[in-house]
Amino acid sequence: MVYIVYPRQNVIPSPMNYRRTVEQLEQNAALSWPVELADEDAGAAVITELLKTQDEFISILNFPVRTVEEFLNILPSATMRPNLFLKHLVVLSDFSGENIKRTITNLRKYIPSGELQYEWDGQVRAYCFQSLFNANSGNIKKKIGIEGSTLFQNYELNEYIKELIVLLLVGSNALDEETSAWFAKCEICNYLGSKSKLEEYVKQRYIWVSTISKGTTSNSLGHAAQDFVAEFLEENISLDGVRVRKDGSLPGVTHYDPASGKETNFDLVVSRNNNYVGIEVSFQVTTNSVIQRKSREASASYTQVQQAGHKLAYVVDGAGNFERHQAIRLICENSDCSVAFTPSELMRLAEFITEFLG
Repeated sequence: MVYIVYPRQNVIPSPMNYRRTVEQLEQNAALSWPVELADEDAGAAVITELLKTQDEFISILNFPVRTVEEFLNILPSATMRPNLFLKHLVVLSDFSGENIKRTITNLRKYIPSGELQYEWDGQVRAYCFQSLFNANSGNIKKKIGIEGSTLFQNYELNEYIKELIVLLLVGSNALDEETSAWFAKCEICNYLGSKSKLEEYVKQRYIWVSTISKGTTSNSLGHAAQDFVAEFLEENISLDGVRVRKDGSLPGVTHYDPASGKETNFDLVVSRNNNYVGIEVSFQVTTNSVIQRKSREASASYTQVQQAGHKLAYVVDGAGNFERHQAIRLICENSDCSVAFTPSELMRLAEFITEFLG
């Protein structure tokens, strides 16, 4: 991941003091969506592009072929960008970017010999993998161009895209049961050669895709901010045994009323050797009530977190949030570390967590 440097002047207090005032936090803030998150706003445009090119995608799948190699040979002559074609397969197979990363990490488990044996049209066939065996799961998205604005760039039909296309085309037909189960929805090859069945299958799947487009709002960008912080921390905390998870809880920290016994969920939880840091993330360009709710809960949460021996941190940014100065002030006063959403600020959070968990 490439992190941009923002042109704002950072005012950073002593490295030993991670608790900030609201004024210090605002001076270090980005205030508007950074480029990295603005890319996530391309989600609606991506879905529009998929729906617009649906018929072209179906026409490519209608080419008469007998093997997956033959299918790959026709792609260079198609007008559709290879990365866009791959994105169509990803959506149809409901195979997320996280699934792709896990597949690459565990590919030798699913295909130990490097040769995938599968059934196509009643015959057993095989395909040998090479590039994905040596791929870096953390950098694969740079190779395949299927996320955000990269989908609209012209990617060559490289070996990474080719081999992922193979998995998404025929994965469910793998002879190995464990492999077939992991790629259970990667079944599009079973519809090739039957135009009516293919169109019905694709269009039914895209009814679901259409509903997704209605939910592409600033709320999805809020989740993108959480994902971004999680990935940043995973890449910048070098301690062994550190775990970063979303929507996690802290041992001994309960929701509102300790007597209820219901654990409190935090946007992110970073842990190591039974030490925990709860992190709340809020990035709002336009003002809303979310930050007010977080500030109301801040005092009670902080007290419980401290009593349980854990730490509480906040990532707060966006012009909308800083219109609620009193809410941000309460958050800053009831936290062990508060940072804004810029690379230097997130690095500060990583340093705080490293000091505590180390």
